[in-house]
Amino acid sequence: MSFFAKNIKFLRKRKKLSQNAVAKTLNLTRSSLSGYENATAQAPYDILIKLSEFYNVSLDVILKKDISKISEKKLTNMEGNGNFNDNGPSTSRNDTRLDIELVSLKSIALYSKNYNNPEFIKKLPIIKLPFLPENKKHRAFVISDNSMIPATKGSYIIGEYLKDLNEIEDGEYYIIVTDTKGVLFKQVFKNTSNDKDIQLYSNDPVLEPIDIEISEIIEIWKFESYISDTFHNNNNSQDNLYHTVKELQRKIYNIEKHLKI
Repeated sequence: MSFFAKNIKFLRKRKKLSQNAVAKTLNLTRSSLSGYENATAQAPYDILIKLSEFYNVSLDVILKKDISKISEKKLTNMEGNGNFNDNGPSTSRNDTRLDIELVSLKSIALYSKNYNNPEFIKKLPIIKLPFLPENKKHRAFVISDNSMIPATKGSYIIGEYLKDLNEIEDGEYYIIVTDTKGVLFKQVFKNTSNDKDIQLYSNDPVLEPIDIEISEIIEIWKFESYISDTFHNNNNSQDNLYHTVKELQRKIYNIEKHLKI
């Protein structure tokens, strides 16, 4: 079953556009567009592509998913990156839950542009970690800086794929993939003043937090474990001081932001 007619009508109305406005932009007649929206005419392939690009929604989604039943938050995210990975991320050639793709230093810079490209994902090395849950999808990402000690540069963070951004929990650690900032590994807090962005914190309290709009997120993976060849010497008194400083930093940042200092 195709949802094409229903979807293009829904997307047009959601943007509060008239049929005349959309038809003129796409160099169509209004009667042709009306026919496509009411399923009385079948759009040729080049028109399908035009409409997909105009609404910034993948052709696969427009044809196969009922977009009207997608939550507003998910829909905003989908429109931001032209895709909706409701069935999970692109997977490896074996497509088993025990296969974990490893995004190395060589491929990390390319990942945000190719995260949904099956050919790119197939070329990533595969590891197996049998201690992880088999009913979840995991992926390993290299850490490219030292902002998240004890996970130092060169460590690999293993994350569990999240389908729903509403599952983000304050204070937890996530691998966040964005089109503009690439792959980030940070501690996440929801913005208390609105639900359109989140705040990302490094484990180094010297570094400023980052505000990022939820619509920029194209993939998110919850921290599960990490692999490192560096041993971190724990010091409880220093750790307590670190957490105190970090919490103070977060509170001061939000006060300054609220006061627009």
